[in-house]
Amino acid sequence: MTQERQTISPANDLAQKNWLSGLDGDLRLLSMQPFLAVYPLAYLDASRLSRLVARLWVLTPRQELICLKRLFPSRKRVVALRIKELVDQSLRCLKDGEVQSALARQGMHMSVRTLCNCRKLLNIPNHKERMNGYHGRDVAFGESRRLPEKKFNRFPAELGVYELSLPWKLDYPKGPSEVLYLGCTRDLRKRISSYSGNGLKNRRLKEFLRQGQVLVRFCRAQHYQALERKLLSNFRSHHGALPGANSVGV
Repeated sequence: MTQERQTISPANDLAQKNWLSGLDGDLRLLSMQPFLAVYPLAYLDASRLSRLVARLWVLTPRQELICLKRLFPSRKRVVALRIKELVDQSLRCLKDGEVQSALARQGMHMSVRTLCNCRKLLNIPNHKERMNGYHGRDVAFGESRRLPEKKFNRFPAELGVYELSLPWKLDYPKGPSEVLYLGCTRDLRKRISSYSGNGLKNRRLKEFLRQGQVLVRFCRAQHYQALERKLLSNFRSHHGALPGANSVGV
């Protein structure tokens, strides 16, 4: 039994920290082949394992339902998460070259071009865009997902604010932005799922949703209405107008 525990610990340790903390920054690279080398199972190869983890959902110790595939991040995603961690923790806006140097000190060596590709995976703005970011450091938006999204259990049934955006930038008086709409709700899952129905009255949103071009990301917040007002006010200050699909002012 002791020998067995020593054998399985290398793969287990890679996912255990994230499993307990729930923090994306604790994710470590864990690919299919090394996992199967530690946990050899009859009739299970990397291809079949990849299909299985994409369909299985598990309940974490924090009572959060996640897809098992999340525990098998690619190297690109791990690097993107490290970039996000560096950007969020820095007291100033880091340029890509500075992020590259910081990653090199952590043993992650890559070109600026590769770094940019990893950064875009999590929609992390570049240095100039972060300097003009409307939401500041105190709002932790998650990863963007494309709408209409069918697996709505990925979104929590909790209080929060959400942002709808496009894969390209819209023109605003003080500078372009991908943001199309900012909203708040008592139930993020219910509100976001409503965008897949036919009862939407916002014509501009409806047009983009019909084409499957809208992205959504959210942030849990107890004081969601006050936060929405703050985000709308910040956006108008930075870009000279409210998001294109917001019909009400602050």
